[in-house]
Amino acid sequence: MLGITLWGGFHTWGAAFGPNGDPDWRVWKGLVIAACVALFLGFWGLMLVIRRRRLAIAAAREATTADATQPAVTTAGE
Repeated sequence: MLGITLWGGFHTWGAAFGPNGDPDWRVWKGLVIAACVALFLGFWGLMLVIRRRRLAIAAAREATTADATQPAVTTAGE
């Protein structure tokens, strides 16, 4: 994510302060690029949060079913 942030910043800087293009539109081009990078990173982060939550729920279900079917092993008598 850090690499994409740096890549987006580099291209935003180039669009806003580069030698090409109409000076009136430079800031807008930079804002469009920055917004697209931010939306992509936000979507990626949201998908990571959803994946982490789904894996945690699956692990909890697996632990619950494993506890119900397996007898408890204790070492109290040793």
